[in-house]
Order: sequence, then C-alpha cells, then structure tokens
Amino acid sequence: MDSADQQFAWLIRLSDRLDHLDDVLTRDEGQSLDFSAESLGVLERYLHGRYGDQESIDADEEAEWIVEGAAAYTGELLMRLAGGRWDQETEPATWRVPPIHADPALKLPAVAPLELALTAARGGGPALTRSYTEWNVVVGEKRLAEPSWEPVKQPTIGVDPPTVEASESAYLADWLAAQERAFPAWADRFGTAAGWDFSRESLVALGALVLRVLPGPDAFRDPANLPFREVAAWYGGETMRRSAGGHWKYRHGDPETTPFAGWPYLRRRLDDGAFGQPYLAIQLGVDWRDPDLLVQQYDLYIQ
Repeated sequence: MDSADQQFAWLIRLSDRLDHLDDVLTRDEGQSLDFSAESLGVLERYLHGRYGDQESIDADEEAEWIVEGAAAYTGELLMRLAGGRWDQETEPATWRVPPIHADPALKLPAVAPLELALTAARGGGPALTRSYTEWNVVVGEKRLAEPSWEPVKQPTIGVDPPTVEASESAYLADWLAAQERAFPAWADRFGTAAGWDFSRESLVALGALVLRVLPGPDAFRDPANLPFREVAAWYGGETMRRSAGGHWKYRHGDPETTPFAGWPYLRRRLDDGAFGQPYLAIQLGVDWRDPDLLVQQYDLYIQ
C-alpha cells in the first residue's frame, strides 16, 4: 500500500478512532474530548496510567484503537490551533498514521502525532502538551506580526463540519434520481434471477456480477461501463440505507486523491455514525478481485 493509500485509509478510520477514545475516556475518567489545550494533559495522564511502557502497549488488545485515537486527537487539536493537513507520508512506527503539517505560513516542521502519543503512553513525558505549547508560541508570534492572519486547516472528513456547496447538493439529487430511473432496465439486463430486492444476500450476487462486468481496473475506469457501475454503487448504497437508515452525501473532488470526494457515499447520522462507501467497495473489489467487499461494507455500516 503506497503513501497515498495509507493516508486514505487513515482518514477513513480516523473518526472511528476518535469516537472510541472519547467513549473510553468518558467510561474510565469521566472526561470527554473537548478539543481544549487542557484536555491534552488529561489524555497524557490517561495514557501513562494505562500503559507506562511498550510492553504494556503490546499486551493491550485495545492499544491500537486507543493510541491511534490519541494520535488522531492530538493531530486534530494541533491543526485547530495552527491550521494544516494530514500528509501522505507514513511513520516508521507500530501503526501507520501520517504526520501533520501546520499552515505553511508558520514554517513549522512536520509533527508525527503517533510518535507523540506513543511517547506519552510509554511514560516519556508530556509530549502532547509540549508540542501544543511550541506550536502555540509560533502561532502567537505570527498573529502579533500579522493581526489579520488566520490559519487555514484542510477539513477532515467525519471530524470537521462539511461545507456543502449548492452545486454538490444539486449533483447528488440528480445522481440519485438518475440511478433510480435506470435501475429497472439495469436489473432486467443483469438478471432478475439474482433477486435485486435490496437484501444483504443480493450484495453477494452484486459482488460477483461486478467482477464479471468489470474484470480489471481499466474496465472500471472505462466510460462505457459508467452506467453499470453507477447503478451498482447506488444499489449497494440503497441496500445499506434501507437496512440501517442514513443519508446520501456528496462532495466535489477527485476520488483518487481525496477520501469521500467525487463519489456519493452514505452517513448513518447527519453528524456522526458509520460511513457507507459502495463506490469505493466496488473499486477496491475490482482492484483486488474480491467479490465480498460490498457485503463487508454493508456489515460495517449496519453495526
């Protein structure tokens, strides 16, 4: 998996890691993640108290979720202070979490939130609050020199509230209507025997059908196959939505470089909850020759 794929995978699981960490801290400490500077101290004390050394981290089945959650939280909090984005590079650490870059105007070096979280968990001192303090000093100096300056943060899907353009809403409405109109003819062409009844079992048939119609990445990208894959993605998403609720979403962008952009996707609830990505499941199913990814996506969505 290359660095762009690693970044994509991280941004997909980031909000789940944050939610899990928030649940754990609320349960164990009676604390909630509020994105305040003081919350980093709470998080450091929790990590140190739970672990204290690498051996304890290795022995904890929840460690990946908790430490990655701490990395996600630290990165997002630093970027709320100083702007910036998650990068495509990967760290030489136990898990693959990309570093963050502050707003370029600050000329700060990249920071690896996972290494900060691991340092705190191993008992290596207040790595989280130290980094926040260092960035805060630079931000303060920048504001003093340029009072009108404001940091720019690249929105993180599932964490930052999305800014929906009118054209995005219009595109989604048109797309949904077009696929619903095309579905009866699509179902007739590709076999009513498959039982296109929006059931989980029908996604097994759809996964196999996708690999027959789209035998490889070139076929997936072939404009001639666009009508097939559009309805297939719509059907996969509708099967999820009709089973567990949710809303279709859409954001402009290139799906090859930006998670959740360029293809319609689902969200279980408006502000939080599981994502459903039928289009991505189809693309990866074609790339990996795996007919089961749609069913797996369904199972994750309805949990």
